[in-house]
Amino acid sequence: VAESRHRTTIMVIFAPLYYHIGYGAKYSYGPMANTVYVSVAIYVSLIFIRINRKNANLAREKKRSINLGVSIWVTIAIYQFIHPTALMSSLSVMLMVLFIYLSFENPKEYFDVETGKLNRRAFHLVTEELTESKRAFFMVSIIFRDMDNIQNLLGHTEAYDTLHKMSDLVNDITRSRIYHSRSDTLSIMFSKKEKIGKFLEKLQQLNFEYNAKDIIIHPKYLILVMECPKYAETSDNVYKVVDYVRNEYHMEDKEKILYVGEKLINQIVYYETVEKMIEEAVLNDGFEVYYQPIYDVKRKKIASAEALVRLKDT
Repeated sequence: VAESRHRTTIMVIFAPLYYHIGYGAKYSYGPMANTVYVSVAIYVSLIFIRINRKNANLAREKKRSINLGVSIWVTIAIYQFIHPTALMSSLSVMLMVLFIYLSFENPKEYFDVETGKLNRRAFHLVTEELTESKRAFFMVSIIFRDMDNIQNLLGHTEAYDTLHKMSDLVNDITRSRIYHSRSDTLSIMFSKKEKIGKFLEKLQQLNFEYNAKDIIIHPKYLILVMECPKYAETSDNVYKVVDYVRNEYHMEDKEKILYVGEKLINQIVYYETVEKMIEEAVLNDGFEVYYQPIYDVKRKKIASAEALVRLKDT
């Protein structure tokens, strides 16, 4: 292979190359052009042999994609060799690369079966890309607060049918992509603040209602609006805010929209700080126990005690 490579290099550098310029046709030919075709044929053969070996560390789908992609390239290259005026080499390379790229980046991997929308993996990739680029964007998340209750009442399948129905209703009022970012959360990204107002107005007019097993369900939901990277500089920060609101933040039923601001961010920081202190205290004997006596007035003596656990922290 090394000797063949050297010969090919010498031929490409020193072999003569001729040009034909005719009526509306321009192309090159000669020993150098033929050498290029031969070298391409050799390398293509090596590609086929290498990726189709039994010990090749490639999934079957990826092998098939590369084989088909290279076959497209070879087919067009043969056509150009037979018809030298058809300058299609660049097109063949582009089609090969595009086909292999789209096959490797399988769109099915980014779609959620339960809702038919983009899944958590797609949400992670997009938020990571946007936060790393430091481009300003706005995220609107619709958090359905009683999905666990619906699941307990109707079962897993009906619960996600409900979520699917809700996502379809949201899809009808926006052209933006919808992500099933958490088990009970749908998220939408906006590049401009102006678009959010119109979307929220339409969103609040939606009738989130679902009929399942002759039971009319009106899912309770909260709309979270967050500006990034102002309030979330990384994808991990985005998750922290969404998860805190889902699990810890309590709102009145009449309140539907929560705008992320400094107050909420400070609450999250405080919550994480206390959580970290408790974890460290558990690992490093950081608690003290005090027994508060309970006096029995009838028996006129101490009958029991209440244990109070206190954190040893200055």
